[in-house]
Amino acid sequence: MGSQIYILDPATGNTKLLVDLKAKTGGEVYFQTDLIANQKFIFFVGGRAFDRELWYSDGTEAGTYEIKISPNDESTPERLTFYKDKLFFFANGNNTGHEPHVVDVTQLISSAKEENKIEFAHFPNPAQDYLLIESEKEPETAEIYDATGILEATYIESANLDLKTIQPGIKILKLKINNQFYFSRFIKL
Repeated sequence: MGSQIYILDPATGNTKLLVDLKAKTGGEVYFQTDLIANQKFIFFVGGRAFDRELWYSDGTEAGTYEIKISPNDESTPERLTFYKDKLFFFANGNNTGHEPHVVDVTQLISSAKEENKIEFAHFPNPAQDYLLIESEKEPETAEIYDATGILEATYIESANLDLKTIQPGIKILKLKINNQFYFSRFIKL
């Protein structure tokens, strides 16, 4: 059976599976009690019976992955401690026994964001009747806000946004693509 990571929506009380760890590891995943979390991320130790590894998640499927510590896949990290944007822990390193290790969270987060970043474009700008979104993945949602932050329209799984009912002015486009949010401005004529 193993363990999985779920996300709780506090507004509805519903939970959903964040990522299928069994599929990512090719086997059952079990969690140890070592876990460090804050508002932005979570580090935890999980793996199969005797090859526990350090994992990181930013709350998205794309941002949940194993951090390789040792090439032999048996690092068994323990005693996780977070201090000043650094994660300190002990782990097996290259068959030398448990040694101290450190992960700079700012480097990890910035490289993960760049790796998962999706390029998109929208046109025409200024737009009158339609705004087209060009992206490697279709947006899950697109929202248009006025300059004061009031939501004017929501579109579900659409890359062709009908603007006929939108009032003229400077608009903010908020896209959700691959569980990440992207923002851009455009002018509605």
